[in-house]
Amino acid sequence: MPEGKRLFPRLAERMHQQAETLSGGEQQILDIADRAYVLQTGRVALSGTSAEIAADDGVRRAYLGI
Repeated sequence: MPEGKRLFPRLAERMHQQAETLSGGEQQILDIADRAYVLQTGRVALSGTSAEIAADDGVRRAYLGI
């Protein structure tokens, strides 16, 4: 079993769910990442530290629904 699914099995169940509908605890799980990548149509559209990506207003609106 992949490490992420073993550590966070509930997130695997919610893979296609919009981020804004995840519980606060589920949203905070992604805070443990060091780096983040935004994929768009199978290609890396943006990459950076998880803090940089989370703070990007365009990413927040387009991908996180906030």
